[in-house]
Amino acid sequence: TLRTGRFRYLIHDDGREQFYDLESDPAQYDNVVANPNYANELAWHRHMMLQRLLQIERPRQRIWPY
Repeated sequence: TLRTGRFRYLIHDDGREQFYDLESDPAQYDNVVANPNYANELAWHRHMMLQRLLQIERPRQRIWPY
């Protein structure tokens, strides 16, 4: 799950996606993943989710201060 100020993006193990506009739908009933009006925001959230997953898989090497 990736949550930003206005949106929440989820991707399941089987590849299903959910994308909610929390400003217009705070209860998260309307999945807008197929709505073309949200295409740019969805693409950005997919990119951010991929970055987060890559960071988890390859954590940065720790540099100890001593």
